[in-house]
Amino acid sequence: MELSDYETFDPGNYPDQFTDDREELSHDVPAALLENRADAGVARIVPGYRIQVFSSVDRDEAIDSEERIKVWIESLSDSTRLQYDIPVTLPVYNQFNQPLYRIRVGDFTSRERAEGIMSLVARYFPRVFVVPDQVTVYR
Repeated sequence: MELSDYETFDPGNYPDQFTDDREELSHDVPAALLENRADAGVARIVPGYRIQVFSSVDRDEAIDSEERIKVWIESLSDSTRLQYDIPVTLPVYNQFNQPLYRIRVGDFTSRERAEGIMSLVARYFPRVFVVPDQVTVYR
C-alpha cells in the first residue's frame, strides 16, 4: 500500500512565510524553574548521622556544653574548615530523650563524612562518637 495513492495534500499551495520580526518573549515563569532549580533550598528529613559530643541528666551541664561547642565551631579558621570540609553553618542540637540531654552536631548523610569531622571534634571534646539520627538536608 502506498500512501501517495491516498494522500492528496500538496504543500506547494502553502509557501513558507518567514518573518524578520523577532519579538522578545515575556513570561512570568520564575527564574528557578527556568534554570532547573525548582527544588533549591527545599528541606528534607532523611536517615543520616550526627556527632554526639555530650550527654547528661543535668540540664545546666548540657546547656553549658552546647554553648562551648558553638563557640568552638565559630572559632574554627577558614583553613581548618576547608581541610575537614566543615560547612559554614554546622548545626548544634540539644535533644532531650528522658532521662538524658544529648548535644549533637551536624547533619551528615554519610557515616564517613561524619567520622572525618569527628576526628577534629575529638581533639577538643574527648568523648565523641557518631550516632545514627534523622537529619535535615537541603537541596
